[in-house]
Amino acid sequence: MDSQSDEILIIRYSKGDFKSFDTLYNRYSVYIYNYLLKKLNKNPAVNDICQAVWEKVIEKADEFRLKIESDAAPFRFKPYFFNSWFRTRKE
Repeated sequence: MDSQSDEILIIRYSKGDFKSFDTLYNRYSVYIYNYLLKKLNKNPAVNDICQAVWEKVIEKADEFRLKIESDAAPFRFKPYFFNSWFRTRKE
């Protein structure tokens, strides 16, 4: 499952395949954590922000699936994480 695209994984996760979420998490968690750590100058809030980003992914999985299946726009998983982080900062 690890070689599957992000799009396939999010579709499978939105349909109840929790192992697909685990694969996405394992694929991106360290990368996102390190990115935020760097951007926030080692601010202790990094853990909370990372958690908020993953909560958004869980919350919005069905929206991702609909966008992917309708071909409305190319799905880009990495940018979503960073956009979520910026929205989290504003809330």
